[in-house]
Amino acid sequence: GRRWRRVELSLQTANDSGDLVMWFWSNLPDTVSACQIADLYRRRWNIEGMFQRLESALESEIKSLGSPKAALLGFASAVLAYNVL
Repeated sequence: GRRWRRVELSLQTANDSGDLVMWFWSNLPDTVSACQIADLYRRRWNIEGMFQRLESALESEIKSLGSPKAALLGFASAVLAYNVL
């Protein structure tokens, strides 16, 4: 199997939790640099943050959306609304 490595990212300013260093575990090949891995995580969390802000703004976490079809409809509606805004 592929080996794991820990990537350490030093931040110029503290994140929301007050951390100045972040660590990531990766099993990507050695041809992918630590900087590339950090950039991939940064992009991923920008997207995750967008969905969190979207959910919060639209208050889209509705308990009655427990069925997969209803949850998919709610999610699709939220994405559509975000794109319109």
